[in-house]
Amino acid sequence: MTVLRAQELARMRASQADLYHDTCRVLQWTAAGIGNWGPMAQPSYPAQSASSCGFKPGSVKEVMDNGQVVMQTPQLRLPIGTTVTERDRIEITHRYGAELDTPEVYAITGIRRGPSGLVLDLETCTEEELIER
Repeated sequence: MTVLRAQELARMRASQADLYHDTCRVLQWTAAGIGNWGPMAQPSYPAQSASSCGFKPGSVKEVMDNGQVVMQTPQLRLPIGTTVTERDRIEITHRYGAELDTPEVYAITGIRRGPSGLVLDLETCTEEELIER
């Protein structure tokens, strides 16, 4: 296994940041109140500050891969050091520098840390989930 030097990691992270053409905000999960059996009310999702990101929408088509059906889900790339958990949500506010008329909100289904950034697997929030906001 080859270990990456700090200089190589810095170069990879700078290259990755050049690919962040979109803007998003982390909607941080916050419990309304905690009782003996957990949250007593619907959680809230206050928006954090805007961040540059790289959004890759999912495909509505199924892709055949070696005889298996693979669904392509939306993904988001964020800089290393971004604070995010699988309880949070993501709100996409700009695509390729243009503000969206209606921001898109996604639930996080997985988080992976790579050498140059974080990769989040996403799924579209349902109307009921958006009402909880």
